[in-house]
Amino acid sequence: TNHRFIKSSNYDVEVGQVKQTTDKYHLIWSPAFWKKAALSTIIYKSIQLLLASKSNLSSVGRISSCHQSKITALVLPLLSSSCCAIQLIINALSGWGCAGFNTVLGPVRPLLLPLLLLSTWDLLPQRPLGWTAVSLFLAFLPELVFVSNSLERNQ
Repeated sequence: TNHRFIKSSNYDVEVGQVKQTTDKYHLIWSPAFWKKAALSTIIYKSIQLLLASKSNLSSVGRISSCHQSKITALVLPLLSSSCCAIQLIINALSGWGCAGFNTVLGPVRPLLLPLLLLSTWDLLPQRPLGWTAVSLFLAFLPELVFVSNSLERNQ
């Protein structure tokens, strides 16, 4: 019987007869991802509230000052995705295998993704919707690639 589902008990993904653990990919459904993400969110919000109480700047003003350029608006999403888009471009152009970005950036992904989501939420009224969509697409590209590859292997 072919099954396509994500088991929440041990976070293994089963697609057809292939069962893969997602620990090494640092995906949002990987074990401990949300624990780390929740902890980093609490820390980020605490720092943000502490800084807001000590200055006259609003939190949106501080965050938007570091997101003025479109380049910066792409750097955090790329880092939040462990540079998945860069890896895909390298693979498409050269056929070269893994560049190792996820080995280095994957473990900090649960710390970067909440920062991206918090800044995206704060900047939503100020930033064009297209940039927000691109940022979120890049940030969640590892999940999209994993699901696409899993479905492709099943066919």
